[in-house]
Amino acid sequence: MPDLREIRSILAIRLDLLGDLLFTLPAIAALREAAPQARLSLLVLPYTAGLARMVPGVDRVVAVDVNRWRRPEAWASGVAFREVKASAEELRSEQYDLCVSFYGRVGAAAAILSGARCLVGYRSEGYLSCFDLAVSGRRYLEGKHESEYCLDLVRAMGVGAIAKVPALTIDPSTRFRADVILSALGGLATDRLVALHPGALNMAAKRWLPERWAKVADLVQGEAGCRIVLVGSTAEAPLVDQVRGCMETEPLVAAGRTTLSELAALLSRCSLFLGGDSGPLHLASALGIPSVSLYGPTDPSTNGPIGADSRVIRTEVDCSPCYDLSVPRGCRRGDDICMSGIAVDQVWPAVREMLSSV
Repeated sequence: MPDLREIRSILAIRLDLLGDLLFTLPAIAALREAAPQARLSLLVLPYTAGLARMVPGVDRVVAVDVNRWRRPEAWASGVAFREVKASAEELRSEQYDLCVSFYGRVGAAAAILSGARCLVGYRSEGYLSCFDLAVSGRRYLEGKHESEYCLDLVRAMGVGAIAKVPALTIDPSTRFRADVILSALGGLATDRLVALHPGALNMAAKRWLPERWAKVADLVQGEAGCRIVLVGSTAEAPLVDQVRGCMETEPLVAAGRTTLSELAALLSRCSLFLGGDSGPLHLASALGIPSVSLYGPTDPSTNGPIGADSRVIRTEVDCSPCYDLSVPRGCRRGDDICMSGIAVDQVWPAVREMLSSV
């Protein structure tokens, strides 16, 4: 291991989902604090690059679509080879002293391509002898939060804990664009906003029933006097439309209208976030927004929100948590009992209580 106080450049790699990148922020902040003199770069997927540029202390963001490398036709056509070669040249141009792969074999492969002088990662998540500092084991062998798995890698380098993770930085121009979007949707500067995200990118079974979200949203707009903002990606617009169609009151619909950075700016204006285990939930948490979240197939003890003001609601069933990347779209039982077993009468009191305290 090089002396962290003397190194010139660090590369941190996180090539997976938005929420996972957000769980890595405490470890990135610890690296930044331990090596304030170093140039710190993040290697991420293109869709999370906007978020990565909001992380305090990051000097450079490199975005690479490694998912294209997994397609046989991309290798057959030569496209993947050219992209790997170009990515390797871009990474090696920085001449990194230290590279930390925070997750997975793709991250380990990218670490090797970086040409960094010292590579750090979990031994069982890499390739034979690819890490100079190979931390024993891998994720989920122990029951601890994803953020702790990330922190364990930097602790192995002798980096201590930090007092507080800095909040994401939203620049004034992004805030202005978010305000313009909100105004175009019919929102007012005086509105007290509550964000609702009914979707989940990587598993349909994480989603609560649209008609139940609609009932909670009506209660928020009726009894609590707040304005609901329905958020989500363009691909989630049909689901958002289902929620809207079941509502008796009229929400603001921002789904598909924002970039990731604009979504962050919009969420920062909200008093509360409602949703399931998804990237927007963890983005709200990273922004310090209180949340009420519903968990079923996934385990909140390993990937729950890490913000202080969060309330997690789940139904205790024998088969939960069951999240498995090999079955990403649905429930093995076929009845989504862990989510369908959550009633409006469980969610609304928690929402009402959170709104009364923020």
